[in-house]
Amino acid sequence: MLHASPTSRPTARLRLLTQIAAWLVVALALVTVPLPPWARLLTVLLYGIALGFQLAQRGRHDTVNALSLARREGQLAQARLDTLAMQLDPHFLFNTLNTISALIHRDPASADRMITLLSDLLRRSLADDGREVVPLSEDLSLLDLYLAIERMRFLDRLDVRLDIEPDCRQVPVPRFLVQPLVENAIVNGIARRSTAGRVAIHARRLGRLLRVEVVDDGPGPPAGGIAERAGLAKLRARLAHQYGDDVRLIVDEAEHGGTRARLDLPLAS
Repeated sequence: MLHASPTSRPTARLRLLTQIAAWLVVALALVTVPLPPWARLLTVLLYGIALGFQLAQRGRHDTVNALSLARREGQLAQARLDTLAMQLDPHFLFNTLNTISALIHRDPASADRMITLLSDLLRRSLADDGREVVPLSEDLSLLDLYLAIERMRFLDRLDVRLDIEPDCRQVPVPRFLVQPLVENAIVNGIARRSTAGRVAIHARRLGRLLRVEVVDDGPGPPAGGIAERAGLAKLRARLAHQYGDDVRLIVDEAEHGGTRARLDLPLAS
């Protein structure tokens, strides 16, 4: 909830006291200064018009402030909805449900396993405990659920290797950080291969930065450029909002072919 600044209330009280004092001065002048009745009436009328105009302006100002506050609260509510929507790419959910449908009659045990994994992933990704950041190890445990589903979809075509330096595992990172990077690698790399492919996930400290790299050995960026998934595009927006110009995310061609996503995240002070 947004609150008024501490200085706004004393200022409003001062204006009110000033208006009361002005009324008292006018009333005293009307009583003590001998004026014709028409002059007194004109004085009251003019002051009343001026005061009414001032109150109207003040009311307009209050209305604008109220609308601004409502708009900000609406934006905050929309951001929370976006947080829920951005967690998983709709294409991933569709593909997973399609795989479950195909497995139900052919391999009920595998279908049941995938349903359980998807349920756990949705519950974890939609959970809101008020934390904006989590340890990298916790974010990787959420990634494990996602990868378990993808391994069932791609079978032996998906090989994932993790290279996480021990001193990085407790580094605080934004929630749902690594999964969009890996999903982009799977969609643009592994899914475009007819044979098995590999996704390598690296994390290490570089001074005051945490560098996370996700590299696949797929065919590399297409001629028209990399088509970023919705999850990756929203990750960019989240990082820019949280870190501004201090964060850097680059998706380009890897040194030995394939696609690489490199993220440099500033470490908390």
